[in-house]
Amino acid sequence: MEIFIDDIPEEGLTVHADSAKDPWFAEVVKATIGSRFGGEDRANISVTLIKCEENVDITGEIDIVSHPSCDRCLNAYKEEQTIPFHILMSPLYESKQQENEEEGLEKELIKEDFEFSFYEGDRVDLSEIVREQIYLAEPFKHVCKQSCKGICQRCGKDLNKGPCGCKDDGRARPFSVLKDLKVKK
Repeated sequence: MEIFIDDIPEEGLTVHADSAKDPWFAEVVKATIGSRFGGEDRANISVTLIKCEENVDITGEIDIVSHPSCDRCLNAYKEEQTIPFHILMSPLYESKQQENEEEGLEKELIKEDFEFSFYEGDRVDLSEIVREQIYLAEPFKHVCKQSCKGICQRCGKDLNKGPCGCKDDGRARPFSVLKDLKVKK
């Protein structure tokens, strides 16, 4: 969804979207988080855009309810995620971008750099902003609960439902040598 900068009134523009009613938003969420966003899952967004001369101040919150599979036990569980964000966007001027590329300047990023971006032309692409914020909030692992025991490596039984009947067959495992390791303090 593109928002024209000139269409933002002085008092600001607030945009609300629901994945059940707004196809553009549903498509962005599905494309970003993939199969863990199913038919019964929902997402909402509320974004306020305020124009400050040529700059655009964007503040919003994305709420997503999805059902990912746990990376330990492989069972699906309900995950609720709230993603607040704040971005200040300025117009991109070609001359500044070309100067930096020609000089080969490198810059270390600080926290404030993640809240700053550029837009090209006369509009802001809200879909790209939503996609970026969801990616940035994505956890490394999806775990149904911190105490999840996972599955047995031999038989595949869910260890959260009780112990499995596997016995130690005495075969060497890759990390079994670490049991005999003695560390001096």
